[in-house]
Amino acid sequence: MTERRVDPTELESLRKESLEKEIIAILARLKEIDIRIAIDIYYRSKLSAQIDRGIYGIQYLDAHYLANDLIENEPELFLSCNTLALRDIQQSFSGVAENLDDPAKEI
Repeated sequence: MTERRVDPTELESLRKESLEKEIIAILARLKEIDIRIAIDIYYRSKLSAQIDRGIYGIQYLDAHYLANDLIENEPELFLSCNTLALRDIQQSFSGVAENLDDPAKEI
């Protein structure tokens, strides 16, 4: 059986990718937001850049710790998700309001 050597940079890349997926999933769950919004928030964060560059070995910390750190230290990123959620709700109700104005239409 031939033994395949793993390139350390490839391994590091896979570890970072796995960590990012975990952080995004945790953000979505903790903040009760759509996964697409969590992805956007994560990739706009300073944390994302720090993990990408491997600053201070941050990529070796626990995903839960990093997700909570992001929530605590970059709360401004989550303001946009509240705005998006509000806009979606308003769009949902605008169709209902139009139907209420016309009693002939079914809701």
